[in-house]
Amino acid sequence: MSTIPIQIEQLEQLDKVATSPEAQLDRVIECLSLPIEWINEMPTQQALVTHPAWKQHVCHVFKEIVPQWTFAFNGSTHKHLLRNTLYSNSAADSVKVTMARTSLPILLECLSTTNQQDVSLETLEIYSASLKSLLKLIPLYGLFITIEDVRFFCSLICSIPGHLTNAFGIQSIQYSSDLEWHTDKKFYASLSRQCADNLTGKSVLFTQEMLGKVIRQGYKDIVIDSICSSSTRMDQHWASVFEQLEIIASPDQVFHPMLAYGRKISLLESNSTISLVARNIARLLFGTRANNTYQQRRQERIQGFLNTAIFKLGKSSWADDQLARLVVSIAVLAENEGDGAEKGKLAASAQSLVVKFAKRAIQTWSDPVFLQNGSSREKYYLTAVILSLIAYLSIQDIQVSIMMETGLLNSVSLYFSSGDVSIARIGAVMAEAVSSKIDKEKPLNTSLLNSEEKLYQLKNLVFLTDAFDAIVDSSPKAENGDLQDQHLDSTEEENDDEEEDELDPDKVLDIGNLLNDTDTENEENQEEYEPYLMEDESDDEGLKQQQASKKQHKKPVRFIRDLIRCLQDRNDPLKLEIGLNAAEQVIRRKAGAGTELSESSVELAKYIISFPETYEIENFQALQRNALVALMTAVPEAVCGFIIDEIYNRDSSDGQKQLILGSISLAVRELAGWSTAAVEEEPVVAANNDKSASRQIGTPLFVSKKTTIKEPKRFKNRLSGLAGPVFFFPLLVGWWEGTHGLLKYWIGNNALLTERFIMTLNIILHSSTNTPDKRKIVKEYFQFLSSMKYASISTHTASIRKAMLLGIDTILNTCYSGQEILLFQDYQRELYETKQWLEDLLDRADEPQLHDLTISITIRLSQIALTATSSLVTQG
Repeated sequence: MSTIPIQIEQLEQLDKVATSPEAQLDRVIECLSLPIEWINEMPTQQALVTHPAWKQHVCHVFKEIVPQWTFAFNGSTHKHLLRNTLYSNSAADSVKVTMARTSLPILLECLSTTNQQDVSLETLEIYSASLKSLLKLIPLYGLFITIEDVRFFCSLICSIPGHLTNAFGIQSIQYSSDLEWHTDKKFYASLSRQCADNLTGKSVLFTQEMLGKVIRQGYKDIVIDSICSSSTRMDQHWASVFEQLEIIASPDQVFHPMLAYGRKISLLESNSTISLVARNIARLLFGTRANNTYQQRRQERIQGFLNTAIFKLGKSSWADDQLARLVVSIAVLAENEGDGAEKGKLAASAQSLVVKFAKRAIQTWSDPVFLQNGSSREKYYLTAVILSLIAYLSIQDIQVSIMMETGLLNSVSLYFSSGDVSIARIGAVMAEAVSSKIDKEKPLNTSLLNSEEKLYQLKNLVFLTDAFDAIVDSSPKAENGDLQDQHLDSTEEENDDEEEDELDPDKVLDIGNLLNDTDTENEENQEEYEPYLMEDESDDEGLKQQQASKKQHKKPVRFIRDLIRCLQDRNDPLKLEIGLNAAEQVIRRKAGAGTELSESSVELAKYIISFPETYEIENFQALQRNALVALMTAVPEAVCGFIIDEIYNRDSSDGQKQLILGSISLAVRELAGWSTAAVEEEPVVAANNDKSASRQIGTPLFVSKKTTIKEPKRFKNRLSGLAGPVFFFPLLVGWWEGTHGLLKYWIGNNALLTERFIMTLNIILHSSTNTPDKRKIVKEYFQFLSSMKYASISTHTASIRKAMLLGIDTILNTCYSGQEILLFQDYQRELYETKQWLEDLLDRADEPQLHDLTISITIRLSQIALTATSSLVTQG
């Protein structure tokens, strides 16, 4: 069998003969058939089809041979030669894909460079049939197209309809109906279905890119329909596909058609329920927690889904109470999955999510602009969303998070006083629904909904928890109009059962259980009837109220939610004092115990930073700083970004910025293990050893060979992986953003804050000496210094420059101690510029307090340069 070089030479000779003006048909057939035989017989097929000569061969075939010999390839006799030139049926799958990857751009180039006057319709039909045959390999493209070629190859496939339409023009309508396959709608529908039906773990990247491009072409409904009706719709990889589709296209282009499909198609199918449809959509969009590595990104996507579904779909013609129930159920199932769904209850994260968006929806619902300009459909849909969210909350959560923390009652009054009966009825729906949820014995009745069956159904949404239907009650639900009746019937049945228990004369009386029940009731009522000391009579009612408030708030704070409630009440100084005193202890106790702290960390940090200074609380600043330090050390990734952003917030005072910078310094030192507790314990141990040694009586008979000195306990450096991305780099990002505008609230305009900022960077630099981020941090610090060396700040310039000198000293004598050669090799230019700046400082006589420090750093730089130079010369 011939080797590859010989075959390449023969292939070039065949192309030369077949494309010559004197070529005969038998030579042309030989030019196409002989290379195909080589591919079918060769054990190393890949070597031939990846050679540049093969690409040149395919180019000759379709650019020169096909237009000249169209009549020969139009029949069934030699048509298979063109198809096998595109990809050989008997070759391996990887070889087929390689051949198709070579042929596709050549065919598209042929279509784009030919004019209708020069190329016959039969030739164009051959090109069209060739492209259609290449689409049969869609299942293989996802398996064998390399990562580098995926994006380009998908772009080529999506450009096929445009190329064919431009080439055929109106001829496809006049001459052939077989060419309709390349019209946009049919082409992208077939393409999407093939990608969806052949999704595997290896083809995820190809599927993401291909479907993302189809969505960007405007055929998002076709893509969603193909996915939801595909045979792989239960595959766990769809969550990764949808996550990438939201980036390639946009979240709105993914969530909008998905909800439209669920509302207008899935819910209308027989035996379909909201719970079932919501579970399928939640699994498709967000997957499961077990199969999702990036939980924070997953939560962000769920929130983005709710943001789109609640606030952007109100104007859609299909936005109704069914859609509202579907949207809320999807979010609850996605966030509650694997945590508390088996018990039919909300997990902490799901409860926080429901409360957050219920507040946002109520805020929009209460907006006077929305009340005046919003359409009736928007008001109806948003009301349905709010009631569907409230349905999942407990009575306590509704009373605290909804009634107390939002202006819902005032907003209902605005709806009643609007002067429009339809708007007033929407307000009545909200008022009656919330009232019936909280007070089941005496619910509010405005008598405005008696003759409105649709609004009556809307009101009953507050009792529906579709996300738990399959767990709580597997029987089919009744219609919405009968929900309230079902609720009342169940209450009456419970009362009847209680009466039967009380009045049954044949029931056996268990004295032991009766006594136990009586003791339990007495214990529960013990606090209610507990005696208390009489207060001294006083005319000062304020003192009495203060004492009563102290009794009311003497209960210790144990949970993060209780701590937040204490800190958010700005009008109660006792609550604030209790919360601030308990903050550090509660935060450190909850660190690493579940997700309660991480989910509420941003809200908690907001209340700690903005703690009011109007009350006289003992050790206020120390308690505030310790709480903030504890929060940043407990959940640094979740909260540090928000805290650093507060430094550059125009609403933050200088004192708050000083607090944040100081807290960051202490948190970094604690994460790095710089604790004084470990240092203080060592002398005590040594002293105890001395005492025990002094009390020794008698003479030892033998000496153990084991090491008697106990090695110090090793601790993991928690700052590793956090020093750069969590602390140092976000601080500098905010600084650089401020330099562009030089805004009044930028900390660079304040000399004290600038000095504190540089010292904070120095502490991070010093603490990150043994972390992987050290090299990047030092590089960014040198860039920061280069911008600060000749900056003009009105006051305290000496203090700022001293902070900069301390940072340079930290790099030289701590970060790269013993690594002078490496320091010189990595930062030779920065060290030279620093030395020039130090020499300029020495020439200034107005800063004598920096003279000694500047000289010592200059000498150290000279020593490093001399050591590194001599070492490099010795090695050379």
